[in-house]
Amino acid sequence: MTELKELPFWSCLTEHQKDAVSENSQVRSFMRREVVYAETKGLYWMHFIIEGRVKVCRHFGDMREIILDVVPHGRIASFQPIVNTPDEVEFAEALRNCRIITINAQLVKDLMQENPAFSSFMFQQMAERYNKVISRLSLVHPTILIRQQVVSLIMELAEEFGRKVGDETIIEHGLSQHEMACMIHRTRQSVTGVMRQLKKADLINYTRTSVLVRDIKKLKAWAQTMAGA
Repeated sequence: MTELKELPFWSCLTEHQKDAVSENSQVRSFMRREVVYAETKGLYWMHFIIEGRVKVCRHFGDMREIILDVVPHGRIASFQPIVNTPDEVEFAEALRNCRIITINAQLVKDLMQENPAFSSFMFQQMAERYNKVISRLSLVHPTILIRQQVVSLIMELAEEFGRKVGDETIIEHGLSQHEMACMIHRTRQSVTGVMRQLKKADLINYTRTSVLVRDIKKLKAWAQTMAGA
């Protein structure tokens, strides 16, 4: 498969390991909002996104749902096959049409043991996911204003998906406002309220699945001003 050469770790594999990946992987296409994997579907495969983006979610014991991450192309969607989390149920959904390479999870574990460069790549990807989630959780506190959380989330999405057009930044993230709220443990109504404030201040404009930031620096300054209010 020529698509395998798009994997970011492909060059660090030996020829024997490349053959093993070729024999134990497949390229799959997913339509927007299609389930990529769930508790009973495809959870024991590693999913590498080569086109599109995916939202990764978890249900906890009390059935609360949080969105762990929005994963762009060139990144891994699932870590659960190699990290045992029995009390949590992870699932993923395509936010737009996707092409994904799925690789047998046991082979991934074997490669992590055999190949230090591949292992380093995997741990770096896991650390990036972990740091993003912890950063968001650190803002879930009574002393943190919802306005700061929403702006921080917009900044995170801008870094991952933003496209500069002059002084403005277009963020085509594909998330609904309910999904944005799930990422920062807030209600949809509270997120919508802040988005309206930002629009009224002419700092952003937005549609159902995208945000246009007028000026990133002014948006940051607004959040800092609100923090001191």
